[in-house]
Amino acid sequence: YMGISKNLVTGVWSGGDDRSIHFRSTRNGQGARQAMPAYAYFMESIYKDNEIGMEKGRFPRPQSIKSNEFDCELRNPDFGSNNDSSLIYTESGDDMN
Repeated sequence: YMGISKNLVTGVWSGGDDRSIHFRSTRNGQGARQAMPAYAYFMESIYKDNEIGMEKGRFPRPQSIKSNEFDCELRNPDFGSNNDSSLIYTESGDDMN
């Protein structure tokens, strides 16, 4: 599970390195059941610790937004084979039709 705040990016992974280790069901082994609560407890402790000085808040608004169009078919001729060629991807992470 990955979480992002305005000052911190945090990842929590749960599972076993040995392939013989399995959860009895995906209900108990999925990220929302295992990793997300661990992330929540971690973030609560970060925000409560005054020595760290982490504060909740909104992400700062960028002064300008840069947008570039990429010709995905030029870089990967198979890109349009699944009808995705109508998408234009921008650096801001938005996709436009």
